[in-house]
Amino acid sequence: MSQINNESKEILHSSDAYLETLDLFLKNKDKLMTLSVKEPNFFELNVYCKYHYLVENNFDELKNDAMAKVKDLELLTMIQHFVSNIDLENSTFSKTKKGIFFILKSTDEQIIPFFIDDMHMKFNLKFHNTNIAVNYEDFI
Repeated sequence: MSQINNESKEILHSSDAYLETLDLFLKNKDKLMTLSVKEPNFFELNVYCKYHYLVENNFDELKNDAMAKVKDLELLTMIQHFVSNIDLENSTFSKTKKGIFFILKSTDEQIIPFFIDDMHMKFNLKFHNTNIAVNYEDFI
């Protein structure tokens, strides 16, 4: 069994805290949020969370949860397509077995799917007209 050095353990702990915080934040589906993406290209959108699921161990659980909860055929099709086509071979998920999948829908009807398994994507979500936010920079 390979040993994980202290720096790696700290990074994994930060990633877990980040994913769990993001999961709690996304449970507020009815609240308007501002999504700010820093890289690769900066943009901001007002969005609602339409679906989210904290994936632990396998994607069959995500698929089953979506089949039970999602009534919107377009979103359900997107989730099924994602589960069928995701390449996890060199991902953080292949090591940690933890990630969060979520779908945001902008106020202009743009659908934005995400799968976050580490802190490499530079973005934040903030409840509209408040200072309550989840920001990747708070975990690095």
